[in-house]
Amino acid sequence: MDITIDLPTHAQLKHAEAVVNAYRAKAGNKIRILYVAPDISKSGRKSA
Repeated sequence: MDITIDLPTHAQLKHAEAVVNAYRAKAGNKIRILYVAPDISKSGRKSA
């Protein structure tokens, strides 16, 4: 069975990064918010 996963667009990644940074600024040292961007290149997925 093949599973297809749609990766986020560049615009979606930039938006997510902005949202995370806004929450980090708002929360200060009260909470640690981690954000991991997918490791993809312009040509697509990285080979394993």
